[in-house]
Amino acid sequence: MRFAIYEKSPIFLQNIFCSFYGYLESKKRFNKDFKDSLSSLLESDFYSADEIDECKKKLITASLLNAKKSGLYTSLNHVSEEDVVREPYIVLRSLPILTKDDLRTLDLSKIKSGDKLQTVVTSGTTGKALKLVREAKCFAIQWAVWFRHRYRFGIKKGDVSVNFSGKPLVPVSQKSPPYWRYNAPMKQHLISMQHINDNTIAPIVEFLNTVRPSFYSGYPSIVSEVARLALSKGLTLEAEATPQVVFTGAEKLLGYQKQAIKEWLGPNVVVTDQYGLTEGNCNFSQCEAGNYHEDFEFSHIEIVDGVINSDGSTTGRLIGTTLHNKAFPLIRYDTGDIATMASADFKCECGRSSRVILEVDGRSDDFVLLPNNQRVMRFDYLFKDTYEVIEAQVIQSERHVIDIKAVLAEKGNKHAFEEKVEGHFREYISNDIKLRFNYVDMIEKTATGKFKAVLNKLDLP
Repeated sequence: MRFAIYEKSPIFLQNIFCSFYGYLESKKRFNKDFKDSLSSLLESDFYSADEIDECKKKLITASLLNAKKSGLYTSLNHVSEEDVVREPYIVLRSLPILTKDDLRTLDLSKIKSGDKLQTVVTSGTTGKALKLVREAKCFAIQWAVWFRHRYRFGIKKGDVSVNFSGKPLVPVSQKSPPYWRYNAPMKQHLISMQHINDNTIAPIVEFLNTVRPSFYSGYPSIVSEVARLALSKGLTLEAEATPQVVFTGAEKLLGYQKQAIKEWLGPNVVVTDQYGLTEGNCNFSQCEAGNYHEDFEFSHIEIVDGVINSDGSTTGRLIGTTLHNKAFPLIRYDTGDIATMASADFKCECGRSSRVILEVDGRSDDFVLLPNNQRVMRFDYLFKDTYEVIEAQVIQSERHVIDIKAVLAEKGNKHAFEEKVEGHFREYISNDIKLRFNYVDMIEKTATGKFKAVLNKLDLP
């Protein structure tokens, strides 16, 4: 209903709606918790190895003690508080790994806290809908971590930006410019992926030439698609309209995507990336040298079931522990991704002593090709409220057909699931492509234990 009102409103009113939403988000993101956290994070960014170890021990100890008090972790019942304080790392490694399926079985209504709580819904990277509970201040702390990443490249809060979003900010039914909206409180111009294609790229680039942004941000697949289309049409940006930095996240930044972005924007534009999860149990951000550094003040990262590579790095399952959610600390939570961590003696040329993650394998989704030749790469929002299924996969084998392969939950309702996905798909993506639903006992996994959330089987040039 709310989206229908937005969609039917005139464009100037849609901009007001976007700005009002931006105002509400600013209040949640950029409050006192944000300011205090960012100040502390900027101070600790160049901690020595010993200072990092001392900091992490305190945070892990507090998180384990909170987990013990919560009553949600029976594996901690036999562990004394003295053991936790004395050997937090040993206690942590002795605990079982928490999976997404484990999380779905927990009774979150039992979680109590003296602070305000938020319920968060995430589909993760595999189409599995999850509900989480966190203290409201965790949201601001996470944004402080993300803004420290921006500060490394000279970007400050309040700088003008363009965000390339997966959200349907411009109604799919709109067939003419403007294909952008504006969030005034954050000085943020918004362009949604639903209107990025061969027919719209010229007016989009023309609009971008009227903006004087400090940075771009968004999914790498969306930003690189803008670059690819602009390059194919010979559309360029004026020097004063070119951002200093492009910040990507939410999915893996691929080499060819970065290459396309830099080819379009110019070699002097910095393209930098950070890895973060809604769950708040894992975060690392690139430095000026291009390496990912563990945001050790926010979460603790482990590589388990690892294989030692010839350069001393370790590749294995990426496990993370939250350090700031007293109400519901996620302890040794499996991200579902595979990562490679540099050897302990690796020295980054940026001068930071925090641990370095060299590579993440697990967020490289395929794309679906729509009848108008638009490439759509992200479909996670289709499944955010679909608790009728355990997991789902989007497959394209025919030009005008998309197959939704899904594993039905024990009491899942097929009709309800299909109605939600069909509605979201028509609302966010396209009315010109057929959806087919196929229910299976399991979805095939890769050798690393993951499956591709989007799979394109078309014979494309």
